[in-house]
Amino acid sequence: MSQKACEHQHIIMFAPCPKAYLPLLALIALVIYGFPLLQGCSMSSAKSDHSASRNSGSHTDPRMTLRQASFPSKESEVLMQILQTDPLLRDYIENSERYRIQIIFTQIERKPSNRPRLINSSFHQDEHYYYPASLVKLPIALFALERLKELGLSKENQFKIVPANQCSQYPADSCNSVQECIEQIFIYSNNDAYNRLFEFLGQDRINNRLRTLGYQGRIHRRFKPGCGGDLGDTTGAVTFFDQAGNIRHQQASRTARHVATPPRGDMRVGRKTRTALGTLNEPMDFSDKNYLPLGDLHQMLIALVEPWVAAEQHRFSISEKDRAFLLKTMAMRPRDAGGSQPDSFRKYLLVGGLERMPHDLQIMNKVGLSYGFVSDVAYIRDMSQGVDFFLSASIYTNKNQIMNDGQYEYETIAYPFMRALGQAVLRYMRDSARDTSVDH
Repeated sequence: MSQKACEHQHIIMFAPCPKAYLPLLALIALVIYGFPLLQGCSMSSAKSDHSASRNSGSHTDPRMTLRQASFPSKESEVLMQILQTDPLLRDYIENSERYRIQIIFTQIERKPSNRPRLINSSFHQDEHYYYPASLVKLPIALFALERLKELGLSKENQFKIVPANQCSQYPADSCNSVQECIEQIFIYSNNDAYNRLFEFLGQDRINNRLRTLGYQGRIHRRFKPGCGGDLGDTTGAVTFFDQAGNIRHQQASRTARHVATPPRGDMRVGRKTRTALGTLNEPMDFSDKNYLPLGDLHQMLIALVEPWVAAEQHRFSISEKDRAFLLKTMAMRPRDAGGSQPDSFRKYLLVGGLERMPHDLQIMNKVGLSYGFVSDVAYIRDMSQGVDFFLSASIYTNKNQIMNDGQYEYETIAYPFMRALGQAVLRYMRDSARDTSVDH
């Protein structure tokens, strides 16, 4: 049995989409959101069949919006072509359901005469549940910079936290400025750095901002054992100081008022779950953890790198100086900050498992790694060939289907997939650039 699918920029919504309704839908979108809804739907089968019509969708438009339907085009086959013709990817694609693979690819066609054109393709986008893990640190960094701007503070201002309970207690050597926390988040994916910005923002402000920008999901937990439930809903008191030690801003301890509800109904994974009391014969329940769709994170990155693509009310309210700082930090590797970890430590696409990445590549990204889920949301630039693109992907590797046992196939399955996928897309982009230069 088939359904028509309107594949939107953020989510895939399976619903009847008769052509007769499209003018009405366009009018509703114009009235509610202030932008036209692209007219068109792509066919999608209710069963998995690995065909291009089932697995990939594409749309092109120079101005991305909060909700856009896709329409059939020549480009809709591009991603599937890349995936199916690469021998290193073939097994992954044939077993994409088992691996819960999601891929989102945005080509950038840059023309001197006008603004770049974005071409968006996807494979199983947001169809399967995945655990984003540290991917949620991207919006937290953005929202922290927004909040500083709102308060008239600088990212260099130091701050301290007075604990409300054990969940808001931190080691003495934790980051003590938003700048330092953001650097630790993107270079090392440090959990305490994220947690301290979470204290500063509070989960109500975080989730209200997500809603205002039109994103789905929720962020309501620190990355700290034992800090779920009511205990984790309260954040500590935060004080900011200027360079002379004078108080610039104070905020009291707060308890979240909004009750978070599970954003999906399919948030149980695996067959068994390892706990402190033993192994339970039931899947692991992720319904109380943070969740953001991969499609939303992909668009967040696009809106950061290319702010012009978003309507003004959906752009991040940060200064150009802070935007440049954030992008520079996202591109850094541990060795750029004096670290000894390999380049692939927090860069999976293109370089997963490798010691060094090519010198002519720049990757601005955020990764997630936990419970067998490996994800990367990246903006990739090949400076030698003059090509750039956005690529986001997620894969799940847990052969024994026992959750929380620490036995996942990261090195043998996940990292090779991320490396092969990034390299395949880069080859396609390089070939396309050469073909374009020959045509001209």
